[in-house]
Amino acid sequence: MSLVDPSLALIPLAEQTAEGPPAAAFVVFGTCLVLLTGAVLLMIRALRGPTVFDRILAVNAMGTKTVVLVACIAFLDLGHADPSFYLDTSIVYALINFVVTIAILKYIQYRRLS
Repeated sequence: MSLVDPSLALIPLAEQTAEGPPAAAFVVFGTCLVLLTGAVLLMIRALRGPTVFDRILAVNAMGTKTVVLVACIAFLDLGHADPSFYLDTSIVYALINFVVTIAILKYIQYRRLS
């Protein structure tokens, strides 16, 4: 006998309880706050980093935190919108973040992009 009701899988998470938002929404909201706090600390590191590589690493980590934050927002907004928009946006942003980081590091090492 299953403890999980399979019919609840088709209902958006925000609409499964009538008493208020589910407990998972509070966990995701807390995760978003922790990610934003980490992004502020990374911004300080990017501005005060002793070397250019520390600054690049901090900016790259902020981009990664942004991707995770957009995915968390997709989870929080399940009841109102299609989460695929947020997830597609986060995937594209992750690819752009990766390519730009590699291009900047290559430019710093060789002083040219080709």
